[in-house]
Amino acid sequence: MADAACDRTSIAAMASAILHDAPRSFCLAGYSMGGYVALEVMRQAPKRVERLALISTSARGPVPDEDRIREPERRLVEAGCLDRLVDGAADGVHPERADDPFIRKARKLSAQVAGSRTILKRHEAVLRRIDSRPYLPAISCPTLVVCGAEDRICPPDLSREIADGIRGARLRILERCGHFILYEQAAKLADELRAWLDRKDAGAA
Repeated sequence: MADAACDRTSIAAMASAILHDAPRSFCLAGYSMGGYVALEVMRQAPKRVERLALISTSARGPVPDEDRIREPERRLVEAGCLDRLVDGAADGVHPERADDPFIRKARKLSAQVAGSRTILKRHEAVLRRIDSRPYLPAISCPTLVVCGAEDRICPPDLSREIADGIRGARLRILERCGHFILYEQAAKLADELRAWLDRKDAGAA
């Protein structure tokens, strides 16, 4: 399902692909770009999502000149320099983990598995994303928002903005953690997601 979604060139198309393959009702978690897709799923079919988790992401649309800012990244992908692309994103990791061999290997493997074609499609989709902030108040399912305290790609203020926009959303900011929360604080993130899934309330979190 995730692979099919990521092969589209717009966030809306990715969300539609997920909705096509997903059960009638389901819990949804989106990390980073996946958060853009999760918010679009909520816009398209809010009643199908029982619970929502948004991790290291933003509800905002592209910033001014974002296409120019991302141009060096696109050129590296087109040249097939995926290792250099991963190395260039080192500032997304908490400084004390910048040279962690496991994190570096995991990120490089992720880029290699995706391949240049898919990464370029993701790049295009991100540049064409909409501003999801106007749709946040309509989200009524139990929602968890998680980010790293030292995330420099999607700073904590962006997660606070999401949590403030969704009634009753639960915000968790993990200390000593950057953007790559899945690698940096995997156990703590798993604990938060487990608690999110175990909550008994039927309304907003």
